[in-house]
Amino acid sequence: MNFIDICKKTIHKGSIHSSTSSENDSSQAASVLTDQGFWCTKKRSAPVRESLIIDFGTNVPVDYLRLESSPNGASTFPNGFRFEGSSDANEWCILYSESNTSLSSKDHEIFIPLTVMRYLKLVITDPAVIHSSYYAEIGKIEAGLYGLTSVTATSSAEGCGPEKMFTGNISDHWESTPKNSSARESIIIDLGRIYCINRLLMVPGIDGFPEQFHVETSIDEDIWITLLQEKNFDGDNAKRYFWQTDIRTARFVRIEAPVRRMINGSYALRIAGIEISAAPMEYSHTHNMGDITPHASVFHAGMVRLARDGENLPGTVIQASDSRLRDASTVFKGIVQLANHNESTPGLAVQSDDSRLQPATETRPGIVKLAHNRETNPGAVVQSNDTRIQHATPENFGIVRICADGEYIDHSVISGNDSRIQPATTGKPGICRLAPNGGQDSGTVVQANDNRLKEASSFNLGIVRIAKDGESSSDTVVLSSDRRLKDATTQARGIVELAEDGEDKAGVAVQGNDRRLKDATTQARGIVELA
Repeated sequence: MNFIDICKKTIHKGSIHSSTSSENDSSQAASVLTDQGFWCTKKRSAPVRESLIIDFGTNVPVDYLRLESSPNGASTFPNGFRFEGSSDANEWCILYSESNTSLSSKDHEIFIPLTVMRYLKLVITDPAVIHSSYYAEIGKIEAGLYGLTSVTATSSAEGCGPEKMFTGNISDHWESTPKNSSARESIIIDLGRIYCINRLLMVPGIDGFPEQFHVETSIDEDIWITLLQEKNFDGDNAKRYFWQTDIRTARFVRIEAPVRRMINGSYALRIAGIEISAAPMEYSHTHNMGDITPHASVFHAGMVRLARDGENLPGTVIQASDSRLRDASTVFKGIVQLANHNESTPGLAVQSDDSRLQPATETRPGIVKLAHNRETNPGAVVQSNDTRIQHATPENFGIVRICADGEYIDHSVISGNDSRIQPATTGKPGICRLAPNGGQDSGTVVQANDNRLKEASSFNLGIVRIAKDGESSSDTVVLSSDRRLKDATTQARGIVELAEDGEDKAGVAVQGNDRRLKDATTQARGIVELA
């Protein structure tokens, strides 16, 4: 009987037994067994199932599979595939299957129940599609035992950590921190997954191997069950001692022991090596209904542990009385009824694919509907990068568009430093352009100190130029004291009252059209009356 050490990471070597196709000689199926190469299936116009078989030469234990993508990246990795195992290449068991694969890193790790096989088959059920060609590229393939996940100890001497027990080198060992008096030390080994443990092996060092110890196992690192106890044990240096046990499903193994008095007088423990063996599931015997029944997984039935109310540990099963299975309310979580798409009935839970919970876009409403840049449709929300809410510049609209200095454009705003709203001078316009003293250019404004706005005199222009007494020059204004505006006399001209036609009243002036000034005729008097 061969025991399977599940603590040490092991990658099995193999050869290609067969494959369906390859694109060229440089991408043969054998390349998946190398570090740099990759297998490329034949490029076809329609999807075809492709496969390859790896032969390990003899039956080997496997709980870990690893696939790498090709140097061309994840785009050529198959969308769907499965692994199968066999001992004779005739009868196959499905180990793992996957569809809609999406790689987030270069490699893809797969953990399966501990299985013994000689042949490993990779079946590509859904190849990648690139430029209308159906094919897949696979990098390196590894199969073997993943080994333990972690190991911790209550204390460790410098350079003698608990990981030293699993190197396979007899000169390496774990040693606890030396103490001056008796104490207890413990080691916890995390196997990473639940196995059916059937043997424990330990290797003593030169000194300090525990004289009495007990070993416990746990599925969840919460409830511990004793696996074995040993008292008054005195092992020889570098010898390998093992203890076969009942089949025990466990993920965590804890070894606890009191320290021993060392040769140098201090108190410590020293262990050179540990191996933990596990048994694969064997379905050909009736006793698999008993202790060897494996822990349940997504691949097969098995034993389970009932979860406490509200507990959510991996590998536990919710009981029917769990509070999470009652009807949900506004106070308690529980079972809910899912709402239909866009349904708003009270008491229903909106599903995560409801369009109301999708991110809003410019073409589809979500929590809100985002508007296109500068869009003004009702019900759309302006995005924070909309140009209308950016700072306005002379080149771009914002809340407003700012004019360049002196620019005249519709729907634009004058900046505070625009020269047109600066104080006007005689040299440049502002709100207006000031005229120089006496200036008459159109579009200019007369200043308050302009000579034309001073009081007019007979010597200077003001608003008007005043004529001298009796002066009759053009563009001059007669003063009220001008003698021509005085009453006329027989000695001086002045203002007179015009006489009506034929009037001979004193103090009135005969008008030029008076009939008395017309030429006299025999019928009418004029200047003279003709006889």
